[in-house]
Amino acid sequence: MSLTSQLEPIDKKLIGFGTAYALSELNIIRMVGPSAGAVYKEIQTSPSAASYRTSVARLTPTTKAKLRSHYIPNFGHPLLYAIALRTGGQRLAQLTPLSPTVEKLLTLGPCVGAAADITENVFRLRMLDDDTAVTDTTVRAASALAVAKWSLAVGPLVYMTARYVPMWVSGLRNR
Repeated sequence: MSLTSQLEPIDKKLIGFGTAYALSELNIIRMVGPSAGAVYKEIQTSPSAASYRTSVARLTPTTKAKLRSHYIPNFGHPLLYAIALRTGGQRLAQLTPLSPTVEKLLTLGPCVGAAADITENVFRLRMLDDDTAVTDTTVRAASALAVAKWSLAVGPLVYMTARYVPMWVSGLRNR
């Protein structure tokens, strides 16, 4: 019996969207490159317009273009991780008892995080192209959205990993 014949349709969906997300992440890392990537990390949680401008001012025209270029695929990227994480949460709920609150957080959190990510991308692209859009309010809003997206994606991922790994280890031991 092959491994794929043992997989449920939801497992195949999880593997497919998880793989698509990983490939998308690698593509975005490749597009941004190391020099723009360092600034991108800084602007994710800039506390003010001044700190944002200081970070962006270090970009050369080439690295700024690289940073800008990643926003187009980054509008679809959050959908991939939201579907993968939501599917992972649904599958975990099928395999092990979860409280209704945890199940909702695992299935809705990534979707809300993806919406925050897409909204953040709108802010960031506008600020990158229009210096008049860089205000303390817009920078802080984008930074708050960044924190929300990471919390609502990484939180469920860590929780699911902590629940899945023991199941996988047990499955390997019982082979």
